[in-house]
Parts: sequence; C-alpha cells; structure tokens
Amino acid sequence: MNMQTVLEKAENIFVQRPPELRLFKTQLDNIRQGTVAPEHRILIFTGETHIGKTTLLKHFYRYAREEEIPCALIDFDSHGAEQLYDDVDDEKALIAIVSALYYQLSRDRQGTGSKTNAITIEEVVTLLNNLNKRSGNRPSVLIFDTMERCRPSLFKQLQDKLFAPLMPEALARRPPTHYKTVLVLASRTSLIWDSFELRQHTLEQPLKLFSEKETITQLGGEAALARQIYQLTFGLPGAAFWALNDIRERYPQEIELEHINLETDDFFQRQVLDFLFKTLREQQSQTKQVCVALIVVSPLRSFGYELLRFLFSHLYQDEQRTISRYTEKEKEKPSKFYLELAKDMERTTYAKWDFERRGFVLTPAVRSMLKQYMRRLLPKKYRKVHELAAEWYKDLLDQGLLVYIVERLYHLACLAQLQAKSNTTQQCLAELQDYVQKIDLSDKGAQDLLETIRRDLKKDHELQELLPGKKADIDQLCQSLPEK
Repeated sequence: MNMQTVLEKAENIFVQRPPELRLFKTQLDNIRQGTVAPEHRILIFTGETHIGKTTLLKHFYRYAREEEIPCALIDFDSHGAEQLYDDVDDEKALIAIVSALYYQLSRDRQGTGSKTNAITIEEVVTLLNNLNKRSGNRPSVLIFDTMERCRPSLFKQLQDKLFAPLMPEALARRPPTHYKTVLVLASRTSLIWDSFELRQHTLEQPLKLFSEKETITQLGGEAALARQIYQLTFGLPGAAFWALNDIRERYPQEIELEHINLETDDFFQRQVLDFLFKTLREQQSQTKQVCVALIVVSPLRSFGYELLRFLFSHLYQDEQRTISRYTEKEKEKPSKFYLELAKDMERTTYAKWDFERRGFVLTPAVRSMLKQYMRRLLPKKYRKVHELAAEWYKDLLDQGLLVYIVERLYHLACLAQLQAKSNTTQQCLAELQDYVQKIDLSDKGAQDLLETIRRDLKKDHELQELLPGKKADIDQLCQSLPEK
C-alpha cells in the first residue's frame, strides 16, 4: 500500500472513544427513560490541543442528527467565529450565537426558517421546550466547542441567560417533559470551569492520549508505519495525522511503506518537534522562553520559580545573559523574571499549581510528550536536568526540608536508568536511610513527617516503575522507615 492510499483511508476514520461515547449515549438514554439525575445535565470534555475534542463533538452532532435528535453546535474556533467573540460586544455576540442555535434547531420545522427578525434567548429556550414536549421522550442537545476562546464576560452571559434557564431548578414548575436539554461543552483546559456557577450540574471527562492500537486504527491500520508515528507523537491524534501528511509530502507517493524508516530520519523528528512547539505557542501570550521552559521542566514532577531559575542558569547561558540584560534594564531582580515566567507557564494552561506536590506541575499529556521529546532529541540536556534536580533537592534536604526526599530518590532513579545501573533500589535505600537518621524521633512532628514520606512512597507510581522490583522495592523502602 502506498502513502496516498493510507492518507485517504485515515481521512475517513473515526476512532471510537468508548468512555466518552458511552457517557454521551447513556445521558441521552437516561433522558429518554426519565432517569437522568439533575446534577448530570452538562457534559464537559477537556484535553490538550490536537487531542481530538472537536472530532469527538462533531461525531456527537452527527449521531444526534442520525437519531433525529434536535441538535445545534457552536464552535468558537471555527472559520468566521471571530464575529462571536472578537469584533463585537457581548450583546451582539449573544444575538449571533442564539440566532445560530435557533436556525440549527428549527431547520427541520416548517415555517421557522423564514424568521428574519432578531432572535432572543427566550425564543431559543421556548423552542427547545416545545421540541422536547413535542418529541415525547426524545432529548435535545446543545454543543459548544473551544470554550476557552469565549471571553469571560460573554461566558458569564451564556451561563446566566442561556444555560441556567435550561437547568432543573429553572424548570421546576414545568412538566417533566421539559427536562430534556443536554449541554455538551469542550475546552482545552479545565481551569475555565472553576468559576462555572452551574458546576453542580456537570460531569467532566478529560480526554486521554491514544494508545498505540488506537493510533494504528486512526492511521488506516498500517501497523508498521503507525507504530513509528506513535513513537514520535505519543498518541496525540492531531500530531499523528499531521505527521502522516508530512510524510506524504516528503516521500514519493508510490514508495512502499516498509521502506519508510522514521527512526533514522532526524529531519522528520525535528519537524514533529516544531509542530509541538507551534501547538504550545498557539496562544498569543506565549513566547519562545515559555516553550523552552515547558520543555526544560518536563523531566520534573513539580517546580517553582527558584528551581526554574536554577535550571536555566546551568542549561542556557545565552538565555541567562538575555535575562540578566532585561533585569538590569528594568532594574528588577532575576527572581522576579522567573516568577513571571512561571506564571506565564501557568497561563498556557499546560501548568498549574499543585498543593500536594508543593509546586507547579505540567498536565500529564503535555509532560509525557515533552519529556519523551527531550529524552530523544536533547539527551544531554535531559540527563543534565535530572542531575541538577537531584542536586537541588539535596540542598533542600541538607537544609532540613526532608519532605522532599522522595523527589530526590525519583531523580536518582532516573539517572540510574539512563546509566543502566542495576543497583537502583540499594542506592535509594542508602540515600533514604542517610537522611532519615537525621530526624529527631523525639520531636513532636517527626512521626507526621515519616508518615508523609511513607505515604509519598506508596503512591509514587513513577518511582515504582523505575525500580527493578517495582512494588516490592517500594515496600522495602517503606519498611526501612522507623515505626512509632
């Protein structure tokens, strides 16, 4: 099979996402049966750019239409959608949105398509209720995609004027047949839902990266080529399809697939990395420094702005000189620059503060991809980050902050794996015992500290995977801690 045939097959394939499809269809079935819970009126799907949110929502839309379920879809990132959120005020944007909803919902109803005057939200709500009442047990569906592009003030208007009137408490005095509108919302980040006033009615489902098997299905079932692409894209559907298109452009269309070896194609690997960089920089606020910082911290489980500064000062001398010139010009301390850089990383929604980790953490999908890219394309810097992080946590431990011992063990285990050492567990055990001996067991907080370390060890699946004996080695580390 040649490349053109593979691409044509891939363009027409929808890879099933069983949990998400089951959630949507179960919601519709429950409404038909009158068993849907009031708190499950809104479905929220979140995930990284190119993970497949829009593809999934379009599948929902087609499914609803095939089932003759009244359905409307608004995408805040589609062609022409800028009129909904950029160039007009909230009131005009709201009119544009509800007008689009009204005409999508009423396209199958005679006499409604000719309406020319401005549509009001009340008319959309009335239309939905009439559709629900007329259709017996059939629900209606409103889908909103790329909600992170909806400005906060407009989002607030949608909540108050459109979403809230469709919720059970607003419909409490109406017949049960009116409890049938399902809202499906999608965004790249879950952060925008923190202030969502209707949160009590939501079910949130983060989308996961594709497995190798799902990537093979996505790319037309050609296992050998798909496995190579999966190794480079780590299950990000949009990146895998982009890679397939790029291969078609760079290789002769008649080439047999078995003759394509991406592992030796350094140029292609860097092209994929560039694609990821562009994905990271999709937001206008992002800079090259933010992208570099996201990659630098990917081997870490958590980080603060001081650790960020420590890594940059050792890894990127040119960046450090630029930062020094900036801080001298602005008469600011370098620490302020890195504090702002950490905040900028958080604004990308790829990083967020985690109280349990005592620092910022990258979202799992992004961290997994960036870490693998750094390990493959920047192996020396990848190893150096682990060395610097181990050194950083050693300094914290020497200052008496023993709560960070598990983080040092993780980086030591990563270095042992890179160096193909077989005594990882013994090294971690010796390190742990060395610092635990410094704990004054008569101190009031000693037992709490030991319990925290024991708890962190038991739930550290990353460290467990790095140890030869897996869970047995974690148990050994826990058993080495003093009891009460």
